[in-house]
Amino acid sequence: GLSPAFGSTSSSFVVSWVPPQAEIDGYILTYSSSEGTSEEIPLKADQSSHKLSALRPGVLYTVHVWAVRGSKASYRGGCNSWRGKNSRAEHGA
Repeated sequence: GLSPAFGSTSSSFVVSWVPPQAEIDGYILTYSSSEGTSEEIPLKADQSSHKLSALRPGVLYTVHVWAVRGSKASYRGGCNSWRGKNSRAEHGA
């Protein structure tokens, strides 16, 4: 699954994951907010973490990561992160 590790501010956090044993071409990270915004970020195959920044306090962000090889994508996991004074994470599958 995905492991969110929090940065030092309420406007950013780092998401990390365990790389698959199989060879891959890269990752696709998607995140959406409770305000209705969403973004898709392509990542290199040698990355196992990514920092999301410029996040808005008081907003719930949902993050998903897929490993990509060719035209196939395999789900690596997801998590929710509430941006607030008391940041917390909910670990997904």
